Amino acid sequence: VALEDQGGRIFRFSDYHGRLLVVDFFYTRCVDICPILNDAMAEIRDALAAMSGGSDVRLLSISFDPRFDTPEVLSGYARVFDADGTGWRVARIRNQAQLGVLLESFGIVAIPDGRGGFEHNGAIHVVGRDGRLRAIHDYQAPRFVAQRIRGML
Repeated sequence: VALEDQGGRIFRFSDYHGRLLVVDFFYTRCVDICPILNDAMAEIRDALAAMSGGSDVRLLSISFDPRFDTPEVLSGYARVFDADGTGWRVARIRNQAQLGVLLESFGIVAIPDGRGGFEHNGAIHVVGRDGRLRAIHDYQAPRFVAQRIRGML
């Protein structure tokens, strides 16, 4: 699928082939699980920075609300979490029709709540160098995720 990041740059999952990729799903208007999830991603980023080989890992946060989460909105959100657009990108799917397939492939359920938000699950996903989903972790255990990634480097 084609994704668009906080800088308006278009990219694909295949661009990460050969690297480990840590992925989460969120939406910017969430005041519940999403900020906690992205705090966990920031903690993983910081732990990776201290690891030998950690620079070979990339982080990707994907919004499942692409109609509201424009590149401009994503840019502001990325600044809150110091997602630099290189080591950690904040993005949205370009083609709304592909969103369901993407969410399903990662085991994400996002149901509109009728008030402009979503009821959804959250997890941290690790995609291997071959582009295949390798692990799904609890977002409340970022140190454990960083340790597991260390074992994959």
